[in-house]
Amino acid sequence: MKANTLLRYSFLLSTIFFFIGVILKLQHYHETYSTFILGFVFYFIYAALALREIWISMRVNRDEKIIWTVLFILMPIITGFFYTTLGRRHVIDKNLF
Repeated sequence: MKANTLLRYSFLLSTIFFFIGVILKLQHYHETYSTFILGFVFYFIYAALALREIWISMRVNRDEKIIWTVLFILMPIITGFFYTTLGRRHVIDKNLF
């Protein structure tokens, strides 16, 4: 599986599992931890792949790399959405994929 496809699917699955977990938790279901755990697993896969792309890119300077890393840690869903839709075009080198 290509890294691009894995990146998109892991972000999509992490977002879906997080939102399902929130909905189930709001409805007071007791066994919602497995959906949150799956959401975290898919998010960690996504974050690792995205941060790998950012840190090996020659198009992004060091300060931007640090900002992306901090944002992935502090605001995962929002940063993931912006990185997937807007930021990746700026980060990815033409010869990377």
